[in-house]
Amino acid sequence: MQRPVYKRRLFEGRVEVAVYGAGRNWNFAGETGEAIEAGNPGITFDLGFVMGDNRVTRALVPKPAFNAVLVAPDMLTSERLPRFFRGLDADGVVLTDHGDAYALASADCLAAVLFDPSTGCVIAMHCGRNALVDRDALNGKLPRVFPSIVDAGICHMVNMGANLSRLQVFLAAGIGPDSFTHPTTAAIIGADGSEKPNIYHSANETLIGFLERKYNDGFHVVVTDHNEGKISLVELVTAQLAEHGVTRDQIEWDEVDTATDTGPNGEFLYHSNRRDKTLRNLVLVKRV
Repeated sequence: MQRPVYKRRLFEGRVEVAVYGAGRNWNFAGETGEAIEAGNPGITFDLGFVMGDNRVTRALVPKPAFNAVLVAPDMLTSERLPRFFRGLDADGVVLTDHGDAYALASADCLAAVLFDPSTGCVIAMHCGRNALVDRDALNGKLPRVFPSIVDAGICHMVNMGANLSRLQVFLAAGIGPDSFTHPTTAAIIGADGSEKPNIYHSANETLIGFLERKYNDGFHVVVTDHNEGKISLVELVTAQLAEHGVTRDQIEWDEVDTATDTGPNGEFLYHSNRRDKTLRNLVLVKRV
């Protein structure tokens, strides 16, 4: 059975994070348990093993939707697999009960955990690029309720009476900026020197320009290269937390780069969307 790349207890033992990587495809897409198993044979058994091995009572598994929506457990009532609950599509979930876990199948999208020691509130979030930036609003469309899932998480914490100066944050299993490129040039030069049109250059310029203006402020460097459009998801989340008064020393990062990290024999430790569009890692965040 595939073992996690790492497992860590956080926040004085109140939360446990386990990250499973490239030894297995952890994709569990599907509208029914039968469809999930048919699309990825053996995943039902392996997820059951992982839940048992990590003593998960109930997995809360909203489908990541890049909508900056945060949900409570009672919004996830469809038991697709045993003790594996889906429902409303969302980018985050509040973990209310001991033994509850957030399960995120991702390849490059950062996962984040917020913990408030004063209230015990735990929030787990999918921090993909479009969960952190409202791309529709940037293009003149109607903005969503929260520009970022970080804003949604902080809003819930405040409503629960959290002291943000004591908030603790953990960031896990995301792509590094050198691999997370969004070229802003009109053409892309290939490795062989050939040139091809960049059909995304206008949209990328809008995104990169926005991030540079809003977040490249001397304290944070979210865009590390304009022409290549290199984005640091870790810095983006850090900058957005700073807008709410959460400081860098309240944030811990696992220093993973899903695109490049390798094991002792040169094998990739994680799946990356930059290498394969269908393979996924598994990030499990459990309230202990």
